[in-house]
Amino acid sequence: MKPDLVWNTEEGFKLSAEDVARAEGKRTELYHRMRTFMDEFDFLVLPTNPTPPLPVGQTSIQEIEGQRMGSYIDGGALKSAISAVGNPAISMPAGFTGEGWPVGIQIVGRHCDDLSVLQLAHAFEQATGVGERLPPMLD
Repeated sequence: MKPDLVWNTEEGFKLSAEDVARAEGKRTELYHRMRTFMDEFDFLVLPTNPTPPLPVGQTSIQEIEGQRMGSYIDGGALKSAISAVGNPAISMPAGFTGEGWPVGIQIVGRHCDDLSVLQLAHAFEQATGVGERLPPMLD
């Protein structure tokens, strides 16, 4: 296993039952806040990652715009936050950086509205054709 996962597992073993119960209570509060927030919006469209793909051998985001990440979790916060609240989401290609690296978007829908997320993803793919384009470095 990669060191990040070993660290994450070891940190989890340090938690007491009370710690876990408190965290689950906070997650439930966040779930309800997100559900209420999404009453005003059909979708959120977010980047999948805050950086382009990592170099070979680098397993996590180390820094974003000069700010050091405390752990691998910090660099993946966008995806983790949506996973924690349980909204349906899909990640898909969205284009390329100026250097030719692929970037993606994450379409997030309302709770239990998976079908609408899939429909919007399909419409985006049909309208842009982005999933059919190869990175410039592979052309």
